[in-house]
Amino acid sequence: MKKLNAILLVGLFSLVFFACEERLDLDPQGEALSDFVLTAPSNNTLLTLNSGTPDANVTIQWEGATSGVGSPVEYAWVATTQGGDINNPAVVVNAGTNVSSLTLTQQAIDEVLAGLNLNQGDTAKLQWSVRARVIGADSEILNEGLAVDPRNINIVRFAAGISSFALQSPANWGTLELQRSTPDADVEIAWNQATAVNATGITYTWEAIQRTSSDVVTAEDFATPLLSVASDNDGADTTLTFTMGALDGILEGLGLAPNDRADLAWRVVATAGGFELNSTEIYKIQLRRFEPDVLPALFIVGDVNPIDWNNSEVTAMFRNPANPDEFRYTGFFDGNIFKFLEKRGQWTPQWGLNGTDVFYRENDGMPDPGVFELGGGNGYFTITFNVKTLQYSVTSFDEASAADYATVGIIGDATPNDWGASTAMTQSSFDSHQWEITVDLIGGRAMKFRANDSWDVNWGDNNFPYGAANFNGDNIAIEESGTYTIRFNDLTGNYAIIKQ
Repeated sequence: MKKLNAILLVGLFSLVFFACEERLDLDPQGEALSDFVLTAPSNNTLLTLNSGTPDANVTIQWEGATSGVGSPVEYAWVATTQGGDINNPAVVVNAGTNVSSLTLTQQAIDEVLAGLNLNQGDTAKLQWSVRARVIGADSEILNEGLAVDPRNINIVRFAAGISSFALQSPANWGTLELQRSTPDADVEIAWNQATAVNATGITYTWEAIQRTSSDVVTAEDFATPLLSVASDNDGADTTLTFTMGALDGILEGLGLAPNDRADLAWRVVATAGGFELNSTEIYKIQLRRFEPDVLPALFIVGDVNPIDWNNSEVTAMFRNPANPDEFRYTGFFDGNIFKFLEKRGQWTPQWGLNGTDVFYRENDGMPDPGVFELGGGNGYFTITFNVKTLQYSVTSFDEASAADYATVGIIGDATPNDWGASTAMTQSSFDSHQWEITVDLIGGRAMKFRANDSWDVNWGDNNFPYGAANFNGDNIAIEESGTYTIRFNDLTGNYAIIKQ
């Protein structure tokens, strides 16, 4: 692809084009003239003229020469074919007196190249310099010379082109904090429509790079973009849409941890007919990844528990692995009323009832809600509660046909006894189907639950750290080494493996 690589400034000087060659007289005639050098464009620049922006400017710059006694110095841009004689230029463009730059529109340069009999899309391989002339009081030429460092430039005539286009949103220097609670929410990047000239079918690509501590970002910084994504509709639209979840996944793939921030610079590149043009601006944005996936635990407190309303002796519920906002507990209850607590040993946050509606008491300054009821006591029930939707249910559970196990233990190469023997869990004295152990586990390995030190009855699953294990299920992979409290319910297979 061809890229516009030019210095664009404001201003236009008169253009003089000599179709025939003009021999420069470089022999000293009178007043001295100091040496001087070129400054821009750099040697071997490729300048692809954009027919979509004919009024865009290209500037040629040099360090001014000094005449011997202060006479005016006139300048002109001169050019010939590479390998030709720069002293016999095919192009001479007057720049003015006592100046150090010449600004031409791309249209003017294209007309110069047309005068050299180049077709649209052809490349002119030129050697160029700047001529300086010392002008006397009677307009006679007292001395003249070329810059000491002639340069090469390749200029491509108008062919396919794209009009300039600007970025719209997100705003420059914006901040976007991705929300775990709304992973399907859209994040839209937008820019203005460009117009193709001598071509059809513009496509757009969004590019982003990591921004350094410097606020200055240039096109050269995008040589190897960190992200490069076609716009919506296979690159045809002037928008690019991500969901928050997808954008968080991209940032995760770049090595950012939850809650980390990415300082990015971004632009859009338009392409049509083999021609590329960058957006007129480069915007900066800061993105923050989802907050860590740490949702509140949930406990049942009330007279349904063995020690009544003691908020330190509560029943821990199990998280639903398919919906992390939903908690469930199936077991024996000895009473009729209860509430939900987020933290063991604290009365807030808590959930109760206000009439028939669930009421969330966030802090101690808020009124105390009423209680939930089982609708019967001294039996087995399943209680569910969703901390986001505030939906709850209480249903009786028939455990008459459930097996009673003498022991339940953990086994596997993540456990103290490897796969050779079970490590026994402690059975609840209140509900014989609830088991618990605090134990050191080895990360990168696996475990299962089994009853009566035998493989006849074993449970496994592929979720961690919460799940609902199945008979003869998969090994449960332990992510990292550490001390864990493990709870298991043999009625439902629910388990929790919580690092301490």
